[in-house]
Amino acid sequence: MIPLNTLVAVSLLFLPIAADPIETRATFSVMIDSPNTTAGSGDIRIQNLGGTVGNNYLTFATLTAGAFPTDWFFGIGINANELAAEMLQPPPFSGILVTGNSGGESLWQGTNTAWSAWMVYVVSLEFTPSWTFVQASAPVSYTIP
Repeated sequence: MIPLNTLVAVSLLFLPIAADPIETRATFSVMIDSPNTTAGSGDIRIQNLGGTVGNNYLTFATLTAGAFPTDWFFGIGINANELAAEMLQPPPFSGILVTGNSGGESLWQGTNTAWSAWMVYVVSLEFTPSWTFVQASAPVSYTIP
């Protein structure tokens, strides 16, 4: 049996980790907003837009500002532990893009007053159904109301 930390390390070897303009395309994007903008609501909505229907996505988020928007992982300063943990989670961190107005989309919404005033830094990656990297969104930041 291969330890999980070894699998994660091996998996990371195959992910492009630079914010190379050739790998970042304008068509696939991640959008963050809050349907309820009342201060203290802790309301957040994360959408991936403009992907290909049926493709996989991984969305990564961190509270670490780092060198945003030019940090090591497609513009965000996520650490290896966060990266590994989020890679194994269900939506909003991973899923399949479904049919939407802008092509392949995903949508997740949550509310937790503990999240209020957090600044999050997010990037999404699109992969084919066989997990071949397609493109990365531009990194975004958002303060949760």
